[in-house]
Amino acid sequence: MSDTNAALIVSIVGISDLAGRIFGGWLADLKYFKRKTVFQISMLLFGLCMFITPHINSLLGMCVISTFLGVTTGCYIGTQVSVLADTFGIGRLSSSLGFTFFCASFALLTSPFLSGLIKDISGSWTNSIRLGAASAVFGSLLVFLVPLVEQISRKSTNNDLMVDVKTINK
Repeated sequence: MSDTNAALIVSIVGISDLAGRIFGGWLADLKYFKRKTVFQISMLLFGLCMFITPHINSLLGMCVISTFLGVTTGCYIGTQVSVLADTFGIGRLSSSLGFTFFCASFALLTSPFLSGLIKDISGSWTNSIRLGAASAVFGSLLVFLVPLVEQISRKSTNNDLMVDVKTINK
């Protein structure tokens, strides 16, 4: 790919990322979907688009997939803070956001090394891209488990309260 085409792709990703942030925030505020659902779907679509990326051979195809990647990344980032506030509350927003940024920074620190190692072992960048895509899909699936964990936690808390009430009544 020429430098001009690469610059075009980077510009498309940047513009569509901005559009995705605006669209994701707007969609999350419409109340048709939960914010967490917009977050999950955008992260899942990002991972699925990443799986397609190594198979694109034309400039037009790269422009299209880059647009999708930019929009889904923008939706993910644009709804991240509101999902954290909804999940953990405004009082814990700074702590949850700090922890989220720490995890993201750790991933950004280790990803180039790991991707380069995978490229050196396999001889291709395709497996590195697949690992990143699988990580995004796995992360979106983890967010799908949050309601299940919350339900188990509530049941455990309710059972503990029931035991305490029974103990007090005796």
